[in-house]
Amino acid sequence: MKLQAPKLFFAILVVLMLSGCAGSILKFENSEAVLQNKEFDTAIKVKELEEPAPVAAPTEGSTQATGTGDGKPAVSSAPTTVVPSSKVAVKKATPKKTKKGKALPVDTTPKPREPRTEDDEGFVGRRPIKDPYRVGEEVVLDISYFALDAGELKMQTRSFVEVNGRRAYRFHATARTVSVFESFYKVDDYAETLVDFETLLPFSYTLDVKESKVLRDARAVHETAAGQPGKMKFWDKKITKESGVEERTLEWEMLPYSQNIFSAIWYLRAFTLTPGKKIKINMAHEGENITVTCEVLRREKLSTSLGKLDTVVISPTAEKNGQPHNIGTNLFWLTDDDSKLMVRMESKIKIGKIVGSLSSLKK
Repeated sequence: MKLQAPKLFFAILVVLMLSGCAGSILKFENSEAVLQNKEFDTAIKVKELEEPAPVAAPTEGSTQATGTGDGKPAVSSAPTTVVPSSKVAVKKATPKKTKKGKALPVDTTPKPREPRTEDDEGFVGRRPIKDPYRVGEEVVLDISYFALDAGELKMQTRSFVEVNGRRAYRFHATARTVSVFESFYKVDDYAETLVDFETLLPFSYTLDVKESKVLRDARAVHETAAGQPGKMKFWDKKITKESGVEERTLEWEMLPYSQNIFSAIWYLRAFTLTPGKKIKINMAHEGENITVTCEVLRREKLSTSLGKLDTVVISPTAEKNGQPHNIGTNLFWLTDDDSKLMVRMESKIKIGKIVGSLSSLKK
C-alpha cells in the first residue's frame, strides 16, 4: 500500500491492520538478504556518536549559537539563544580595495532565510533560534479506531549520528499492534529519518515493514545542494504472499529544500506556531513533489491521560503542480512550548476516524 504524503503514519498502519486476517508476521526464507539494499548502504554512511553535539557555528547577525540539541546548555547553565539579524546592529564592514586603492561597496544587508516560501520567524539562516529537539525525548500515542484500542505509535529523538561526515539528528518512529488486534493482523514497523544538524534538510529515510501480509524495505536518499532543486532516489522492495518479491526504483528532481514524509513531522516543530499562521513545506515522496501548508488553527487546552496540556492545533492541506492535492482530513496537536511535541493526531477515513491519544511523554 503506497503512503500518500503526508498521510499520518499511524493512519496507514491501522487501515492495514483492519484489512487482514492473520496473527503473525509473514515468513519468507532468507527475507533479510532479499530486502537488503547495498546501494543505499553505500550512499549513506552512518557513524554513531557518543559525545554531545557541538554548538552550531554562529551565522550572520547572531550574537550566540544555538543550543546543543541534547538538553544540555551550550556554554553555561543560562539558556542559549540567537538574536535574529533584523534585531542586531550590523557591524560596519571595512570596504575592500582594488589594486589601485579605490574602495569597493560592501553589501551589509542581512540575507533572507531560504526558501522564501517558508516562514522565517524564529530562525537565523536555516537554524531555529531555540532548538526544539532533545536527545531522549519520546512520545507514545495509543491508536484507536471506533474507540477500540488498535496499536501504539512511538516517536523518539535518538542520539546524534554522523552522516557522510556531517552531524545529524536521528528521528525514529515505531508502530505496533496491541495484542487484541494481533489475532486479526500484526504490525511491527519502524521509520527513521536522518536530518542535517545545520540545515535541517534530510539525508535519508528508511521504512521497515513487518506485517502479516507483507515484508517491505523502503529507502530514500536526498541529494541536495543549498538553494538547488536536488534529487531524490527511492528504492522499494517488498515480499507478499500473493506476488512474492517485488522491487522498484524511482529517481526524480525535488523542489528546493524538500523534506520527506517522516522528516516533515519533526521539521514542523522548528517553526514559531501562532494561530493564523500558514507554514509551507516542500515535500518529496515516491516520485512526487508536493507543497504542504500547515495552518495553525487555534490554541487549545488539551485533556490527556497525563493531565491538561497547552497545545496548538494544526491542519495540513497540500497542492501538487499548483493544484489542490487531496490528503484527507488530518489534525495534529503540538505542545504550545519550545519543544512543540506531537501529543494527539486525528485522521478521518472513509469509515470512521483514527485517533492517536497521548499515553506517555518523556521530555
